[in-house]
Amino acid sequence: MPIVSLLLVLMIAAWLVKRPFVMRLIALMLGCAVVGGLAANVLRVLTGRARPWAKVPAGWYGLRDHGVWIAGSPGYSSFPSGHTAVAIACVAPLWVFLSPRMRVAAAAPATVMALCIAASRILLNEHHLSDVLTSVWMGVVLGTLICRRFAPWLRKAEI
Repeated sequence: MPIVSLLLVLMIAAWLVKRPFVMRLIALMLGCAVVGGLAANVLRVLTGRARPWAKVPAGWYGLRDHGVWIAGSPGYSSFPSGHTAVAIACVAPLWVFLSPRMRVAAAAPATVMALCIAASRILLNEHHLSDVLTSVWMGVVLGTLICRRFAPWLRKAEI
């Protein structure tokens, strides 16, 4: 949620200074973040992977564990990491649409922050390494696909 809040504040600022390209880029970042988060949440409900801290044997339980419905239960929501998927997907438009100079100024620091979010998920014992790596891959793929789809819409604001 902090990422979405920050993007909304940035979008309002871009609107106030009348920067249509920046507004559309931030809207695209918001869209990527939402799609990344939704995809991660759907997968985590379906897979039912136990978190590292859960008091159950490590494994993939699906929707039920010994006849008990576990879909959405926090202890069984490890795979994939939603925080990581949102953060990485959100950064993808910066790499795709910014000029090389702006990539150094904006995309690189944003990527470092996103990777810090990913690392924190492991260090806080919330996710397994494979959960986070899969989420990074998911974020990159989903973000890139969304950027491809909306590239013409974003480029209209550059004119």
